[in-house]
Amino acid sequence: MPPAVSRAFFAPLDDAHVVFRVALVGKAYLPDDTQLPNDAFFALSDPDRHEAASRNQRALLSCWDVALTTRAQGESIRLRDQPEGARARSYALDVARIRAVGVEVGIPLDVLDDRHLPEDEGPGAEGHCGIVGLDREEKRGTKIAYKNARETLARSCRKME
Repeated sequence: MPPAVSRAFFAPLDDAHVVFRVALVGKAYLPDDTQLPNDAFFALSDPDRHEAASRNQRALLSCWDVALTTRAQGESIRLRDQPEGARARSYALDVARIRAVGVEVGIPLDVLDDRHLPEDEGPGAEGHCGIVGLDREEKRGTKIAYKNARETLARSCRKME
């Protein structure tokens, strides 16, 4: 079990943190024959935006803090509503790198605590966090800047074993 970490709800994570995203193998952002996801892995969906609006928050892209959630826990949560036989892979990113990509492309990116309750989502839910700033509807940059941010984040991923 990862060690306990103390932080405020919706607070930005420190640069030293590492987060990971869980990809479903065979989706458009991670075809079966590839090792790393493409830029679509960092695109917000309409359900992401609707959930944010219902919570009166900025739209965020789900990820997990490795200090609070194991790879197996994150994948289990992600696979929970998937068909039998679905497969997942996890990809790590340094929070400092996420912010640096935002600076490079001129769009402020951040990673915020967005913990969920283990009794609702299962073990590891308290490590849920989210990347904010990738929503083009916020209009903080050009279409090309958002595309560049997503592509750079995808190239910055490290596959977790």
